[in-house]
Amino acid sequence: MKLRINWQVFFWMGYWLAIAYTNSRYDDHFAKYVLSQGAMMPVQIAAAMAGWKWVMQYSQKKKWMVFGGLILFALVAGFLNRSIKYCWTVPQFFPDSTIELWGWRYLYDFFDVVLAMSLYLTAQLFLQYQINLRLTAQLRAEKTSAELQALKNQVRPHFLLNTINNIYALARKQSPQTPVAALRLANLLRFVLYESEKPAVTLESELKTVNDYIDLEKLRFDEDRLKVTIVVDCEHSGFPIPPLLLLPLVENAFKHGAGEQRDGAYIAITLIQKGNQLEFRVKNSLPENYQLGQDGIGLSNLERQLELLFPGKSNLEIIQTEKDFEAFLWIKNHH
Repeated sequence: MKLRINWQVFFWMGYWLAIAYTNSRYDDHFAKYVLSQGAMMPVQIAAAMAGWKWVMQYSQKKKWMVFGGLILFALVAGFLNRSIKYCWTVPQFFPDSTIELWGWRYLYDFFDVVLAMSLYLTAQLFLQYQINLRLTAQLRAEKTSAELQALKNQVRPHFLLNTINNIYALARKQSPQTPVAALRLANLLRFVLYESEKPAVTLESELKTVNDYIDLEKLRFDEDRLKVTIVVDCEHSGFPIPPLLLLPLVENAFKHGAGEQRDGAYIAITLIQKGNQLEFRVKNSLPENYQLGQDGIGLSNLERQLELLFPGKSNLEIIQTEKDFEAFLWIKNHH
């Protein structure tokens, strides 16, 4: 409110002095025009403010009411201006001049008011436009944040449920690897609970979580049933990345690829980070008679996160054949 009042004070002071200076160019009596224009300023300010309130109140209704109201305000204010000139400013400051209360010269006063109202309404509309832009950006940011949180909440139970199922299967077989699996699950839970709430984590931290998940999944497979290769070429281990961004691709490879093959399964993971760009490629074999397009909620969720987090600076490419499935993620981080 204080900012709006200060803005209006500066606006009307500037307008008052600008009109006084323009009129004083005829006889170089600036002070005289400051006083004479100052006598009419309250009328012009009142007309402009009343016009703005009228516009705000009826702009969503009939347009002719808005236009008609503004014309009426200008006509009345123009007549009041003329009256002030007739009764005081001309006799006081221009005694050698003559003036009629009513006549065609009244149009000068009418257009003086129209000028003041037009400049004031234009300034108010511009200010309102800027406020609406800020509000729209704020609402968009809040909506994006809420949607990202919902997507994260969808990912967490999704991959944790799969992991818990894996440990349950090991426990039922009374496998000696169950304690190791439980420890790795604890690491994953710690990351989900404490790190995934952050807007970004280091690439090193994200890769550690991916490796924990891979080691946990590999406990279900014999060495000759699944082959996992990982190649990492990282220029900066502190490269910032949204938490749990890479995991859906790896999880998808296990769930829809190796998890449904009896033997000969493979998963090849390649990560390259150079400068402000990151490339992450996951390729896995597919079982026979695999139906194309079965990728669960993980990849569609990831695509939406990329749209929100890296608009125009990311790409997720899917290449699927009868024998293998490949996902290629590219992001350009602005941090």
